Amino acid sequence: MRVRRTGRVLAAAAVLAVSLPGTPAAAAPAPACTVLRVVSTSPAGPSTVELVRLPSGAVESRIPLGVEVNALGYARSQDKVYGLTRDGAAVTVGRDGELTRLGPVRTTDRRGLDRATAGAVFGNRWYVQRGDDLYVIDIDPGSDGYLSAVRGADLWPAPFTSGIDDFDFAGGRLYGVTSTWPFSERVVRIDPVSGFTHPVPGPVLPPATAYGSVVGAGDTLYVTANRSGGRSRTFRVEMHRAGFERVAASIRETGAFAEPEHWRFDRERTCTRDEWLDLLPTTGGLTRLPAAAQAEILTAVGAAIDELGGAFTKTFTTLAVAAVRT
Repeated sequence: MRVRRTGRVLAAAAVLAVSLPGTPAAAAPAPACTVLRVVSTSPAGPSTVELVRLPSGAVESRIPLGVEVNALGYARSQDKVYGLTRDGAAVTVGRDGELTRLGPVRTTDRRGLDRATAGAVFGNRWYVQRGDDLYVIDIDPGSDGYLSAVRGADLWPAPFTSGIDDFDFAGGRLYGVTSTWPFSERVVRIDPVSGFTHPVPGPVLPPATAYGSVVGAGDTLYVTANRSGGRSRTFRVEMHRAGFERVAASIRETGAFAEPEHWRFDRERTCTRDEWLDLLPTTGGLTRLPAAAQAEILTAVGAAIDELGGAFTKTFTTLAVAAVRT
């Protein structure tokens, strides 16, 4: 669904607040969110920060920053948006457009994070893409490793990963949109540990020079296609819709039911490390793994949660398709 048009180049955006519907999906409005986004009139020009309401697209404020900023990610616990300047220096941007320079990010290689494109925050970790490299940066102000890359991964398979210009977490998973072959205009899921990237079922977006902003609200993505049809346009992509439609189509084929309704309910819960490790062995593929392999995975997951501060907030979504027999 197209929700907005703009004539500028959208570089990045970060969700500051989300309001999720708790009503049947067929009647529920699109998830509403407040977005801090940066735009420019040229690819390398200085950025302007805008406070925007989605899905309406209403711009509440617009303030020039004076420098180019990209790879935005919102740290909810700090109420701060982290970003990178063109030369790789970390900054924070406030809701009022105030920019604070933090200095360079320490990495294990010599390349640095100049010209980074995509950014997203999960807990106290800031995920940043530069080319085909994914960096995970510590943004816990109380940590000795603050603004240091704690690990990284190569995004693969090439070459379509280089066409990802932004990503964000939606429903606990990291999604982006690629503009390069062989999955052009497709939403892709990125494994932030291994770097493996693959397309997911869902709509194919209109062609664009780039998809400069991807922001998540629940399991809905708001994707901005830069210069699609001569203008930049923002689309809403509901990640659960493809599964809904397959089930609804099967019900319709029987001819024994009224038109199916889509129901959806969302909630959030903070999970501690121990709670999550108790749950994992009872679900999914881990139930079929040998004890040694299961222990190895649990150790890695436990270490990842420790990096987040010992707990994380997970969004749970209940989906249903209901139909009345005729």
